[in-house]
Amino acid sequence: MVYGMLTSLRGREPKGQFVVCLNKVAQHHHLAVDRFVPHLVFMLNELHGELLTICLETLLIRAGKIEDLYSQLRSKKLLERLSTGDFPLQRAILRIYASMMTSHDPVALTDEQIVYFLPEVARQFDAASCPDPECRQVAYDVMTLAYQQQEERVGSEVSREIRSISKQFLIKSIDDPEDVLRTRALNFWNDERRLATEPCGKLIGIFDELYSSEIVDEERFPANLLALLLHSSSLSPDFEAPVFKHKLAECQFQEYEIKREWRNDNETSVPLFVETIKSTIDMDSSYTNKQQNNNNNQVLETAKSLLFTPTVDGGKETFDWMTGTSLSSFSSSSSSSLNSGDHGSKSSLIAQPTMTSSSKLSRHNSIGRGEDDVVTTASYARLRRRFVKDSAREGASAKFAKIHENKKRRETILRKIESKKLEMDVKLHRKYRDGELPDIQIPNKSIVAPLAGACQYDAKLSSVVMTTLVIAVIDSASKHEQLQEKVGKLRSSLNSIIGTSEEKNANLMGAVLSIAYHSPISYMDISEVVTSSITSYQHSVGIMLLEKGLLEIAKKKEDEEEEPVNKKRRTLDVGVTSYEQSIDEQLLWIQLARLYKSLGDYDVTKGIFSTESNRAHDVTKQGLTYESDEMYREAKKFYQQILQDQSLTDVSDVMREFWQDGCINATSNLARWKLVSECCDEKLNYYCDEDDVDMMTSWKYIDYQERYLPTSLQSKVLVLLQNNNNNNDNKLQEFVDNSMKSPAHRSIMERKYSHHLATLFAYQNDMGSARHYLSSAIENLARHWSTLSPLMTSQRVEATRMICLLSDMSDFVDVMEDGSGDCSKVEKLICDWSKLMPHPLYDSIQVWSSLLTYRSFFADQLIARHGNLASWITEHKCHMQMKLAKAAIKQKNFGTTARLLSDIKLNYLADMSDETGMKFSQLYAKYYLSRAHFYLSKREDDMKTMEMLLRSFDCLNEHEQLLATNIENKASVAHMRIFAQLLDVASQTNFATMFCTEEVEQAMHEMIGDVTDANEIERKSFNLHLKSLHISDRLQLKSKQEILLQLAQFCDRKLLENKQESDGSRSSTNDDVIMAEYAVTMTKCVLRSMHNVASFRADDVIKLSFARLLQLCEEFGDPVSTIFIEQSSSVPSWMFLGWIGHLVALLDGEIASSVHDVIWRLSRDYPQAVVYPLKAAMSGFQEKRGKVDSNRKFVNKLEEKLCREIPHIETLIEEFSHICNPVIQLQDWLESFSKLLRSGSLRLQVESYQKMYEKLFGFYTGDSPSPPPNIGRLRWKFAKTFGGKVDEMFGGAVGSNISSISEKQVQGWRHELDAEKRKYKSEKLAHYSPWLNDYQSNDDVTMIEIPGQYNGREKPDVSRHRVIIGFDDDVTVMDSIRQPCKMTIRSSDEGKYPYLIKAGEDLRQDERIETIFQVFNDIISNDVNLRGKKDFLISTYQVVPLNSNVGMIEWVNKTKTLSKIINHQARKLKCDGILHKARTSYLPPELLDCDVSPLTMYGEWAKLTSRGKNCDLFQQVLKSFPADILRRAYMQMSCDLESFVTLRKSFVTSYSVMCISNWLLGIGDRHLNNILISMETGRVLGIDFGHAFGSATEILPVPEMTPFRLTRQIASMTSPHRVASGEMREVMRKCLKIFRWKKHQLEAIFNIFLHDPSVEWDSKHARKLREMEERRCGEVGGGDHRATESDRKWYAKRKMKIVKMKLQGAKSSFITKNEIEHNVSVMKKYGKYYIELATGDSTTLRSSCEDVNLDEHEQVDCLIEQATDNMILSRTYAGWSPWL
Repeated sequence: MVYGMLTSLRGREPKGQFVVCLNKVAQHHHLAVDRFVPHLVFMLNELHGELLTICLETLLIRAGKIEDLYSQLRSKKLLERLSTGDFPLQRAILRIYASMMTSHDPVALTDEQIVYFLPEVARQFDAASCPDPECRQVAYDVMTLAYQQQEERVGSEVSREIRSISKQFLIKSIDDPEDVLRTRALNFWNDERRLATEPCGKLIGIFDELYSSEIVDEERFPANLLALLLHSSSLSPDFEAPVFKHKLAECQFQEYEIKREWRNDNETSVPLFVETIKSTIDMDSSYTNKQQNNNNNQVLETAKSLLFTPTVDGGKETFDWMTGTSLSSFSSSSSSSLNSGDHGSKSSLIAQPTMTSSSKLSRHNSIGRGEDDVVTTASYARLRRRFVKDSAREGASAKFAKIHENKKRRETILRKIESKKLEMDVKLHRKYRDGELPDIQIPNKSIVAPLAGACQYDAKLSSVVMTTLVIAVIDSASKHEQLQEKVGKLRSSLNSIIGTSEEKNANLMGAVLSIAYHSPISYMDISEVVTSSITSYQHSVGIMLLEKGLLEIAKKKEDEEEEPVNKKRRTLDVGVTSYEQSIDEQLLWIQLARLYKSLGDYDVTKGIFSTESNRAHDVTKQGLTYESDEMYREAKKFYQQILQDQSLTDVSDVMREFWQDGCINATSNLARWKLVSECCDEKLNYYCDEDDVDMMTSWKYIDYQERYLPTSLQSKVLVLLQNNNNNNDNKLQEFVDNSMKSPAHRSIMERKYSHHLATLFAYQNDMGSARHYLSSAIENLARHWSTLSPLMTSQRVEATRMICLLSDMSDFVDVMEDGSGDCSKVEKLICDWSKLMPHPLYDSIQVWSSLLTYRSFFADQLIARHGNLASWITEHKCHMQMKLAKAAIKQKNFGTTARLLSDIKLNYLADMSDETGMKFSQLYAKYYLSRAHFYLSKREDDMKTMEMLLRSFDCLNEHEQLLATNIENKASVAHMRIFAQLLDVASQTNFATMFCTEEVEQAMHEMIGDVTDANEIERKSFNLHLKSLHISDRLQLKSKQEILLQLAQFCDRKLLENKQESDGSRSSTNDDVIMAEYAVTMTKCVLRSMHNVASFRADDVIKLSFARLLQLCEEFGDPVSTIFIEQSSSVPSWMFLGWIGHLVALLDGEIASSVHDVIWRLSRDYPQAVVYPLKAAMSGFQEKRGKVDSNRKFVNKLEEKLCREIPHIETLIEEFSHICNPVIQLQDWLESFSKLLRSGSLRLQVESYQKMYEKLFGFYTGDSPSPPPNIGRLRWKFAKTFGGKVDEMFGGAVGSNISSISEKQVQGWRHELDAEKRKYKSEKLAHYSPWLNDYQSNDDVTMIEIPGQYNGREKPDVSRHRVIIGFDDDVTVMDSIRQPCKMTIRSSDEGKYPYLIKAGEDLRQDERIETIFQVFNDIISNDVNLRGKKDFLISTYQVVPLNSNVGMIEWVNKTKTLSKIINHQARKLKCDGILHKARTSYLPPELLDCDVSPLTMYGEWAKLTSRGKNCDLFQQVLKSFPADILRRAYMQMSCDLESFVTLRKSFVTSYSVMCISNWLLGIGDRHLNNILISMETGRVLGIDFGHAFGSATEILPVPEMTPFRLTRQIASMTSPHRVASGEMREVMRKCLKIFRWKKHQLEAIFNIFLHDPSVEWDSKHARKLREMEERRCGEVGGGDHRATESDRKWYAKRKMKIVKMKLQGAKSSFITKNEIEHNVSVMKKYGKYYIELATGDSTTLRSSCEDVNLDEHEQVDCLIEQATDNMILSRTYAGWSPWL
C-alpha cells in the first residue's frame, strides 16, 4: 500500500510531495528507496533549494548500496552543485560521496572516481573558502577517508595524487578556526602511524611532513607544533606526577611579618582629617584582630564542589589533551544549521543543570517573552497572508504559519543563548583540587597543559616556547650517539624552513633562527639565513648567529696556533677537515655587513671592512662612507665605477652583490625611480642568466622575491605614477594581472603588496577595488606592527611612514567616491597635504619623493574630476615640490635638488604667480649658496666656490628690485638674507680668486662693487644682516628669530677669528671698535632670541650661546655688560635657571654687577632654585675692595631675602651635614689641621680648631645621661668617647695646647681612628639627626622643595614641584671609604625618592661636570645624523651641592657597578679566585720581593720599557680567565638574542661617548667602582669626578697613562669586531667630530667652568707647577706678570689651553706627555720612563703621527691604541684593575 501511494504521487504536481513523503518513509524503511532511485536521479535537475536537499538526503540513505550511483550522479553534474553556497545541499552531497567511499565492492568508488571530485572538495571547503563549520567537518571526514585508504598503499600515480590532495587539506585543517575540527586534525596527525612518539623523530616528522610554505599558516605553526609535541608528554606516566616531592605540610617556612606602618608614613601626604586618620588606623587594627579571632589557628578548607562539571567523553578524535575533555560542538552555530534544525549540543565547559526538553522549551519561551516580543500581531498577520493560498485552505495554512513562526522564535532564542555562551565560554586547562590546604600538590600537567593552551592564543609566547623545547630536544638527543643521525636530519629540516618559507613570519623565523643559533653554522646556508633575517625583521638573531660562527672560527684558529706542530700534522694526516675550511669566513663577514647595513648601522658595517686591508675592502669602505654621510650622488657613481672596474678580478660574487645593493640604495635615496627599476630588472636578468626576462620569472627565485622584488615593485609603481615610461607601465600591469591568476602568487601579492594593488586600481579609476585592497593594506600593516618588537626602532619608523601613505590614499579614495561634487573637501584635502609634510632633515629624500609622487598623482586625478580647481591645485603641487627641493638642499643632496629644480622650472614656471616665481628664484639661489658652503668647507677648489656664488647672485638678480633700499617687504628680507650669506661666504674664500679672470672680476664687481679686501665684504654682509633684522622688526616677520640667530652666529665667528689672529695664528689685525660692535650685536641677538623663544621651552642653540655672552662680558667690559643688563631684563627669568650655579659664582668676579638683576629676579620667582647654589658659592667668596664690596652687600641682601622666604633651609642644610660618620669628620679636620701646622699660622690653627670643637664636641656637657633632643645618639656617643682625648690633646674648647702640637702627633691619631670607623655607623636616621627624623611639612610656610627640580629647559610649574614631607626612618651606609649614606625623602606626590648624602665633600665640581655633560647632550641632540639616537646621549644625574661641605646626589635605581657585575659573573664561571690573585700575579717577582715603597716599585717597573718579555706575566694573567666575562654577564641580563644585541649596542655606544667626553674633560680614576651599568638598558653611567681636567695624570704620584678605560673585558663586548676598527671607533670618531665642530661653544663653556670662583683648584700644586713652567721659560720670580695674575687663574688658563689643544686635533700621547712633565708628585728619576711608555716606541701608531693638527680619525686611532697598549696597562696602578 505504501509503495502504491508513493507511486501514485510520483507523477503528480507538486513534485515536492513525492520527495518529502519518500524521505519520511525511507527514514523508517530504508529499502523503500531502491525502487525509486532512477526517478530520484531523474528529478535532480528539476528540483531546487530545500527539495533538492531532501532528495539527496533520501539517496544518501542507500548511497552505499546502490550500484552505479556515482555514474548516475556524475551525469547529472552533481559536483557542480558544490559551488552553490547552499550549506545543507553541500553537506548532503559530501555525505553521499563519503558513503560511497566507505561501501564495499562492487559499489565502492575507484581511485579514478575519487580523484575526480576530491580536488573540488579541497578547493571549496577549506577554512578560507567555506564559512560553515559543519560543511568543513563533513569535508574533513571525506579527506580523512581518502587519506586513510591510500595511507598503506604503495599506489599508482592516481593514488599518490589522492594522498597529496587529502594530506594538504588535513594539514590546513590544523589551522581551522573551529576548536573541534582543529582538535580532530591534531589528533589525526598525532597518531603514532603518522608521527613518531619519540621527541626528536616527532619533530622531524612535523617539519618534513606538516610544514609547507604554500599551505601552512606560519603564524599558527609554532602553536600547532607545540600542541603536537607536548601531546607526547600527556602519554607519559610523569604527566600526573606532582612537581614537588614533598607535601606542603612537610615543608618548613620562614616567618615574615607584614609591615603595616606604610599608612602612617604617608598620612601627611594625604589630605585627611584627623578623625579620618584615626578611624583608618582603628579600622586597620580591628581588621587585624578580627582575622586573628576568626582564624583560631585553624586551616580553612576549600570548596567541596567543583567549579566545572565533568565533560562528556566525545571520543578519541575530539579529545583535547590540554583540557582533558572532548569537544562535542562548534564554538559558533551558523544560520544554516539553525534553519535546518540541526543544532549542536551544548558546550561541556559551562556548568548547568540537566534539563528535559520540555523544561528547556519553557525556559526558552520565558526568555523570549522576557526580553522582547518576537511574535507580534502584525508579524503574525504578515506570515498568515504569506501562507494563505485560498479560503478553503486558510485554516491549515494558518496552522503551518504559526508553527513556522514558533520555529523562528526558538531559533532566535537559541542564537541569543549561543551568543551568551560564547561570551562566557572558558577553556579549563587546570582543575583546582578540593581538600585541606596543606595537601596541595601541583602535578606536571597543571603546568604543561596551561602553557600549551596559552600558546594557542599568543604567537610570541608560542615562538619562545617552541625555541626552548626544540633546543632542549636537540641537546638531549645530542648526548646519545644513536640519535646523532636524527639530530642532523632535524637541523637540516630547520634549515629547509629558512630557505623555503615564502611568508617569512617573524615569530616562526625568530624561533627557527634562535634554534639554529645553538647549532653549528655549517648546517646552514648563510645567504638564506641573512635574507630570512632581514625579511622577517629578525636582524638581531641573524647577527648573533653569524657572529657566533665568526667567534668559533677565531677560537679554532687560536687553538690551532697553540697546538704543537706534530699534533697539527697528525690531524691533517687522518683527513679531518678544519672548521674554517667548511665555512667561508669572508662570506660570513660580508653577510654580517649586509645585516648591519639593513639596520642602518653604518658604524659596524664600515668597521667590518676595516679589519683587513685589501683593495676590495677599501673601496667598499669608501662606498659605505659616502652612504653614511648621505652623499648618495657620489655613492652611486662610485659603486657604478667599481662594478665596471675590470681590475677587480678577485672579488667574490657576494661582494659584488653587496656593491649592487649599495648602488640601488643610493639611487633610491636620489629618488631616481626609473634607474632603480632598471637596476632591479638587471638583477633579475642576472638570476635567470638571460636578457629582457619577464617579471613573472621572479616567482621562481625566492632570494630575488625577498631582496629585490619589493624595491622593483615600488620603483615601477612610482614610475607609473610619474608617467615616465609607458612600456614599463604595461610590464608592471602584465606582471600584476598574471600574478593574480595564480592562487599562490595572489596570496603573496595580497599579503605583502596590497598597498601597491590599491594604487594600481586607483590608477585605473576603480575606486571600489582600491578601497578593498586599501583596507587589506591597513590590516596587513596592523598585523605587521604586532610582530615588531619594541626594540625594532628603525622598522617601527618605517611602518609609521606607511601609515601616512595609507592615510593619504584613504582620504583620496573618500573624495573620489563622493559623488556630490563638493569642492570644499578637495580644497581641505590639498591644504592638509601642503601642511603635513615630512621633516626636512630627519626624513630621507626617498621618503619625501615617494610621498609627494603619490600626492601629485592624486592631485592630477582630482584635477581631472574638478577642472575648475586646476590652477589652484597645480600651484599647491608646485609648492610641495619646492618644499621637497628645500629638504634636499638641507640634506645636501645636491644631485636630487638640481633635478627637482629643473623639473619645477619645466613643468610649473610658465604658470607661476609673481610671488611663487620670486620664491623659486630664491630657492635656486639657496641651492647654489649651499653648494658654495660645501665647497668652502672642503677647502679644495675656491674657483668652484666662486662659480656657485656667482650663479646664486644671478638667481637673485632676476629680481634685483628687491635689493633696492626703499623696498621693505617679506620678499626683500629673504633676498637680503641670502645676499648677506653670499657675501659672508665670499669673504672667507681666497681673495685672489675673485680677480683670476676678467669675466670673474666683472661678475664680482657687479655683485659686490668696488672692494679692496675681504674685511669690506664682511662689513657689507654685516650691514645687510642688520638691515634685514630692522625690516623684520618693523614688519613683525616670523623669520625674525632665524635672522637673530644667523646674525649672532656671524658675529661669533668673526670674534673667534679675530681672537685667533691676536694669538698669532695669522698676521692680519682687526679694528677693536668693530670687534666691540660685533660683541654688542651678538649679545643683543642672543638675548632677544631668548625673549622671542617659545613660552615654555628653551632652544638648545640659544642655551649654548648664552655661555658665550658671559665670556664676552668679561672680555669687552662695559659696552657688552651694559647691553647685557639692558636686554636680559626682558628675558623670562626661568631661561637662566640652567646657568644659575655659574651666575651665582660670578658674584665674586669682575662682572658681578652684570648678573645682579638676573639673580635677583630668579630669587624672586624661584627662590628655592637659588638658595643652594648661593650657599655653596658663598664659602668661596673672597674679601676684596672696590666693586666686590658692593657685591658682598648684594650677596648679604640676597641671603637675608632667601632665609626669610625659606625659614628652615639653614637648619635643613646643617642637619644634612650630620648624616655621616663623625670619625671621618674628625679625620678630615685632622688632615686639614696638618696643613695649617705646616703653614705656621697659629691664629688660623686656633680658629679652625674652635670651629671643629663647637661642631663635634660643643654640645656635650658630661652631666647628662642622654643626648639633647636635637642631637643624635651617634654624635653623642662619639663626643662622649673622644671628647676627653681632644680636651687633653688640644687644650679644651679654646685650644690652649695647640702651639705645642706636632704634625706627627696629629697624623698618628688620624691613622689610629681608622679602626673606630665601623663603631659609628647606624641604619637609623634618628641616630644621626632627630630633627630630620621628626620633620613634617604640612603648610606652605615651612614648605621645602626636593632639590634639583629646576633644569632650565622649560618653564617650571612650581605648583607641581615635589615638596619634602618627611624622611624614611632607615638609612643605608655605603661601603666606600667615606661611607656616605643613602636616605629616602617622602614627597608630596606620595612618592619616595632616594638620595646619597655626601658630607665633608665639595660636590660643586661634580655638579659642573654634569652640567657640561648636559651641554654635550644638547650638541648631540641638535646634530642631524645623531638626533633621536638615545644611546649617544650621556647618562646624567642630579648633583645638588647644599654648601661647600655637603651635598645630595640623585640615587640611580637599577644600576650596578662594573666591579659587581664582573665579579658576580666570575663567581658563576668559578674564576673569581684567579681575578683576586691577579692583583699581584702580573707584577715582576723581583720588584715584589724588594722592600721598597709602592711609588718606587711602579717607578722601577716603568724603567723596564723593553717590549715582549716584560709583558709576559700580564699576558699570562689575561689568558688565565675568560676574556668575555662581561659579555657573558650581559647575556645573562638578556631574555633573548634580540635583547642582548640591543643591550650590547647601548653599552658600546654609551661607553664610547663617555670615553670621548671624559677625555675632553680630563676625567680620570675610572676604576671599576666608578662606572655604573643600568640593568634595564645596558647603558653606562660615570660617577665620582674627583679627578678631572687631567689631575689623575698631573697630580697622582703614579700617573695614569691611559686616556680612558678600554681594557680587555670592555673590548670583548664588541667581539668578533675589533675595537680599533669597529663600532666603538666609529662612535668615538662621530662624537669627537661633532665636539670639534662645536669647539667654540665648548671652549666658552669650559672657560666659564675653569674660571668659576667656586671651583677649588689645588693652589699648592698650581703654585709649584707655575714655578716649574717659569723656570723652564726663564722667568724665575714671575715679575709683574705674576703680580697681576693669581696662581689659580694661571692654572685655569693652562687647563683651558689643554682643552683647546684636544679640540684642535692634539695627539693623546702628546697631552699625556705634557701632563706628566708637569707632575710634581712623580719622582724625577722615573718621569722620563713614564713618558716613554705613554708616547710608545717606533712600532706604535701614535709615535708616527704628528703631535697636533690630527683629524678625528687619527686622533681616535691614537686614543684607542694608547688605551689598549698592554705595556701601559701592565704598569698601571693595581687598584685600577687593568686586567679587567
